[in-house]
Amino acid sequence: MEFYLNKNIEVELNIFLFEFYEIIPKIYIEIFNTFEFSMLLNGIDQINIDDWKSNTDYKGNYNEKHKIIK
Repeated sequence: MEFYLNKNIEVELNIFLFEFYEIIPKIYIEIFNTFEFSMLLNGIDQINIDDWKSNTDYKGNYNEKHKIIK
């Protein structure tokens, strides 16, 4: 199984990782665990509106009651 998952594609995987780390340096990826990295790539399928509202900072003439915000 190890061969099929890793050794069989080792060359291709190393090329992919080299190119990937050219775009996003490895140091920035290493801080995330597998779940967090997946969330970065894929996002989430639901948005918690209450959480979103409670963590929103309004600037200028905007506030939670402004017609554009509603």
